[in-house]
Amino acid sequence: MGSAVIERFEVLGSVRALSGGREVPLGGPQQRRLLAALLLTPGRPVTKEQLHEWLGDGDVGPEADRALRMRVSRLRVALGAGDGAPVVGPAVRWNDHGYVLDPGVAAIDVVELRDLAETPLDGDAGVELARMARARALCRGV
Repeated sequence: MGSAVIERFEVLGSVRALSGGREVPLGGPQQRRLLAALLLTPGRPVTKEQLHEWLGDGDVGPEADRALRMRVSRLRVALGAGDGAPVVGPAVRWNDHGYVLDPGVAAIDVVELRDLAETPLDGDAGVELARMARARALCRGV
């Protein structure tokens, strides 16, 4: 990916990352599932056990842990953080509690939808209709 910056992540519908309006190649279904799991709680750790469950790894052990590390490594490369370039966009890091996705400047559709749902009503029908239309637009293919 190099110097391009991911501006947007989409989880509602197919899992995608967008840079300059173009979809970033993320790899196969397991890569996309891993990214989705991390995007649901951006900035907060997701444990290896949670990721194994989400990815359907079955019996968890050293082989599953190795496979998870490989998936994370491939995801880092897809997001542009594993190609030797300085990280200016999203980054996946490990801390003592699990893997953490720092989305950088990228917007995340599921976070935007959550924010819309949690915003108090203001009584202006036009504003509320616009908010409902935005929420509906975020839910592509759902």
